[in-house]
Amino acid sequence: KILHVILTCVTAGYGLGFNRALLLLVEEKENLLEGKIIVAPSSKEEAYQIWMNLANLDVTSDNLNEIVNIYENKFKTDGKRTDIAKQVKIELKEDNVFLYCVNNKKAIICDSKYREKIPPSFLQFWGTDYFAITPLIARNKVLGVIIADNFFNNKAITNESLDLLSSFAYHAGLAIENATLYEKIENRAEELQRTNERLKEVQEILMRAE
Repeated sequence: KILHVILTCVTAGYGLGFNRALLLLVEEKENLLEGKIIVAPSSKEEAYQIWMNLANLDVTSDNLNEIVNIYENKFKTDGKRTDIAKQVKIELKEDNVFLYCVNNKKAIICDSKYREKIPPSFLQFWGTDYFAITPLIARNKVLGVIIADNFFNNKAITNESLDLLSSFAYHAGLAIENATLYEKIENRAEELQRTNERLKEVQEILMRAE
């Protein structure tokens, strides 16, 4: 849910206003970036229809869920955001723009001059060599990257929009880390509860046996 909210902020007109966004997280064991979620319309017509619907909404804390739900229900590719995103796997061993972004903790705008540094498999998946990449950082550690572009309206990606995306990604990285820690705490609490229940059962068996 948090990953989806992050990409909603990247693509919503009230947010950063990019047309498409893809979020990848670092898989340390395999030393690669793996796609987790994508927010993108299936066509230009779908994109403009959704933007028109959102244009009539005033963004407040009260209707933020409504905006996120609009994106969650409609602003997607064939209803399979997670499955489609997981097709993307980028090794961090090769000399490419993604490795540069991760190693240097720096956002960049990719264009035709970087084409040779973009993995062919990603070019085929994304359909363009013009996009922005920014690292997701938490406590000086890169958790992943956000890729965003303006595939449908062909709007130029400016240095200002890249700076905004980079600043937002910093806060998004902290949100992801906090959510991950919270999830680990919840899992640990469930394990402890199951252990306590088993101990109680064993204690009852011993009491009956005695």
